[in-house]
Amino acid sequence: MEENNLIGQRIKSLREQLDLSQEGLGDLVGVTCQSVQQWESGKTVPRHNRLRKIANELNTTPNYLQFGVGPESADSAIDVRDALKTEEFKNQHLAAITKAFRLAVSMGWIGVKRPDVSLNIIGDLFYTKLLEEYGMEPGESETPAVDDVQKKGA
Repeated sequence: MEENNLIGQRIKSLREQLDLSQEGLGDLVGVTCQSVQQWESGKTVPRHNRLRKIANELNTTPNYLQFGVGPESADSAIDVRDALKTEEFKNQHLAAITKAFRLAVSMGWIGVKRPDVSLNIIGDLFYTKLLEEYGMEPGESETPAVDDVQKKGA
């Protein structure tokens, strides 16, 4: 229950910093003001998908709301989101994922038995999940193919 209170306190603090009412936040994320009140009092916690929407509207990250780590302020969260959308970050991220998977496969740690699953698909999946962790919709940014990243890095 204490963890619920911390999540609720963070939601309330950020909501108030943005001068939003409980009803206003509820409207933005598609719930009633009673739901927001229950989160803030620690009676309930938002589900994962809703937590992403809340974080996005409060200009922070789901990790900050849940665990108190990561950017608290709107400016810091926006900076993180902007950095995640850059071509440079996407290219570095996908190149690192590709190298890690190739190494894991060569060491026999993992194997991909389905011929229709490529490193492109796995890289895109990881990048999508990274964006989701920061409260961003995967469609907000185009993800380059891993093969393109490999060609640039070669």
